[in-house]
Amino acid sequence: RIQINLNFGMTSWDQQGNYSNGSGAGQGSRGSGYVPPHMRGAGGARCPVDTGLPAPEALDMRSYLFAGENTGINFDAYEDIPVEATGSNVPEPISTFQDIDMGKELMENVRRCKYTKPTPVQRYSIPIGMAGRDLMACAQTGSGKTAAFCFPIIAHALHGGFQPGARGRKAFPLALVLSPTRELSSQIYDEARKFCYQTGVRPVVVYGGAPQVQQLRELERGCDFLVATPGRLIDIMDRGRVSLAKIRYLALDEADRMLDMGFEPQIRRIVQGEDMPPVGRRQTLLFSATFPKEIQRLAADFLHDYVFLAVGRVGSSTELIVQHIEFVPGHEKRQMVLDLVQSLAEGLTLVRSARPRCASFRSGRTPVLVATDVAARGLDIPHVTHVINFDLPADVDDYVHRIGRTGRAGKKGLATAFFSDKDAGMAGKLVELLQETNQEDPPDLPKARDASGKQGDWFQMLLARFNPISEKASNTAVLDFEKPLVELDHKIREVRKVAEQNGVDVSSQIKELEARARQLRKETYAKLTPIQRLQVARHPNRPTFLDIALNITDKFVELHGDRMGLDDPALVCGIASMDETSFMFIGHQKGRNTKENIYRNFGMPQPNGYRKALRFMRMADKFGFPIITFVDTPGAYAGLKAEELGQGEAIAMNLREMFNFRVPIISIVIGEGGSGGALAIGCANRMLIMENAVYYVASPEACAAILWKSRDKAGVATEALKITPRDLVGLGVMDEIVPEPLGAAHTDPMGAFPAVREAVLRHYRDYVGRSATEIMADRYMKFRHIGVYEEFLVAGGDVEAARAQREEAPGAYTKAGTWAPTEADARYIEKCADADEKWEQSLIGKEQWLNPPKVDHPGWLKPGWTEFVLALEEALEEEEAEAEEGEAGEGAGFEDDSDEEGHDATLSNGARNLAEADAA
Repeated sequence: RIQINLNFGMTSWDQQGNYSNGSGAGQGSRGSGYVPPHMRGAGGARCPVDTGLPAPEALDMRSYLFAGENTGINFDAYEDIPVEATGSNVPEPISTFQDIDMGKELMENVRRCKYTKPTPVQRYSIPIGMAGRDLMACAQTGSGKTAAFCFPIIAHALHGGFQPGARGRKAFPLALVLSPTRELSSQIYDEARKFCYQTGVRPVVVYGGAPQVQQLRELERGCDFLVATPGRLIDIMDRGRVSLAKIRYLALDEADRMLDMGFEPQIRRIVQGEDMPPVGRRQTLLFSATFPKEIQRLAADFLHDYVFLAVGRVGSSTELIVQHIEFVPGHEKRQMVLDLVQSLAEGLTLVRSARPRCASFRSGRTPVLVATDVAARGLDIPHVTHVINFDLPADVDDYVHRIGRTGRAGKKGLATAFFSDKDAGMAGKLVELLQETNQEDPPDLPKARDASGKQGDWFQMLLARFNPISEKASNTAVLDFEKPLVELDHKIREVRKVAEQNGVDVSSQIKELEARARQLRKETYAKLTPIQRLQVARHPNRPTFLDIALNITDKFVELHGDRMGLDDPALVCGIASMDETSFMFIGHQKGRNTKENIYRNFGMPQPNGYRKALRFMRMADKFGFPIITFVDTPGAYAGLKAEELGQGEAIAMNLREMFNFRVPIISIVIGEGGSGGALAIGCANRMLIMENAVYYVASPEACAAILWKSRDKAGVATEALKITPRDLVGLGVMDEIVPEPLGAAHTDPMGAFPAVREAVLRHYRDYVGRSATEIMADRYMKFRHIGVYEEFLVAGGDVEAARAQREEAPGAYTKAGTWAPTEADARYIEKCADADEKWEQSLIGKEQWLNPPKVDHPGWLKPGWTEFVLALEEALEEEEAEAEEGEAGEGAGFEDDSDEEGHDATLSNGARNLAEADAA
């Protein structure tokens, strides 16, 4: 480096302050005449004693810093943005930069940047920062936040008798700026270099993903203004290369993004766990685009007597960005984006990279940049006219930051989003955002405009198609038994309309008609036949899984994929929270029209759908998330391809695995639950069913076709199958009926959601505090009790007489206590059980699953089964300890001679597996 400086004839100041060229004495010392990499060849250098003073003729450096096109700002576009500042003794905002003394060097740099008028966030933030107050600012993206915290820091440094940071192995910066990504850190650093030009304040940037050696060298040469990402800063502090003891100014940019990325522990260590001066002895400026609870806690811990500044709507976008929503199926997105890019005029398009590619995009040589979420925040590139969201994010805040790469510095921009069925969770908040930013009816939605007949109704179309149902259905399919109700409602509307037109008061008559309609509806739904209830369960307007999940949870995030390259839209999985508890939600998903039903296969999952569900159930079990499943399917898809892909194996795997999960599982049937397709996600601790749902082993139509060779007998089959909620609760299959609004859920979805939420949470709380063994045993016994029957011949069809005859017969018992008609039958049962036992023992170490025995101890069917399982677990531990000491043989069972009926209580392999699983 020294030789290079000599060859280029770098200029510098000597110890006496005399100006000379780079060939003079002293050039051989370390750092003498040193020029940072970004300044080499610029015609200027720092002085040998590191006063920070530049060479007089550093004109090339000035051109390098201020020649970029990211300068002029359309300030008039910010005039109407609302600003709210709250706190005690809030300083008055400024109208121009000349209204406040920031030092002539900084003011000159402001002029060079062509900043003629402060933006709203700068008008308020600069005087607040200059007054020494802490600040919590929420501002729209692209509103000039970087200058808002850089100007007060640099101005304070100049006013306070600033002394440049000394060289040495450890740096002692005066100001620290934390940001979440290296791209944003580099951008802040580039802006800081402009503002610090010829002020003597030396900025340095450190971030991960780049060689640390060069960053350490830059720190050794002096650092006054440090820009860093949390992870790299902690790494450098652990090496003893940076001290925060002299920090007077702390700024956190994109604080919400840092928390989303999991940086809160690192931030708290930097601010509270190192040698940084405490609150009150430093000035802290915290900037965030949103203001969630986590940011509020951070502000309470890091700030003192701070001013809260809200510029525009917190977490919203700007009206300068025109937003278009395109309804595009997933398989058409690629061609759509190609057509869109080819049709664009001049300008840069971000389709949302490595630094060289960003540089090429910034310069305009490459007009289109495809980027990941790394480019969602802080990327400030001039002339980005269009942002295309190929895939929408799961959160509207991320969407705001993505489209914020255009419409910056007061310029207008365009944002296009490709919206598909999988983006249902975004629809509600997206509609709110579009309405808040006064978006007009887009010209690319002519069908929506023509169908609605008036401007703005495309929002409601978006809501109706993709968002969960939020109001009573307007176009409801009418069932035959509902027609009298619909006709009466129509008459009431007609009477009200005529009365309003003629100015006649008929309120009493209308009230009477409404009372009659209410009573008729109550009587109709109170005496529904099983076949009518089946029709209600299949109603096309009945709320689906996503309708319910998105209305009863907070921030539902859908998860995709079975880890084998496949996904199944007929079975939806996602994580969401209720009452600040995270749950794993899994449910069958039907469509609301023919197109959506074809896409979702009418709610009938393929094998990959059940494998996807199992993957996320395993994830929930691993991380301790309770599992909530929503059943609404005619059954698993029975196509040839599905069978070839292992439909039966996938369902069987789910049935087996669900009994091994240590977290509680709550299942609710919201429509129709058919066959193994329903049971594959329905092996739960508690089984709930909505008032007008059904649950069956085979559809009534299929049952009628099998038994009577005619689908016309479906009504008879429906009654015989006992598929209604009342029948299912009586049989012990279901645990509770969840009530629906009068007229069923399809007429008032919003009225149905609270009852579902309350029932699910109430049953989940029953398992809070229980051990894994108790939860697993509870699930096991739930299904052991279902379908218990006595198999014997009934002479003449008199069941009671046959049962009495059996009780009088002496019969015989097996060793396990199972009754048999004769001694020979008892021995035969024992032989079968022994064969099962030997087969299971042969599988140990070869297969994870052991076939449960066909004969169990009758104690399993008695009260106190939980205590029985726990006692078995203790007995197993004692038996294993004895076996290790050689005091016991290798017996396969544990015998309890204290059974009150005098029968041996042989430990079944099912109980052993249950206890061993929990012990493991």
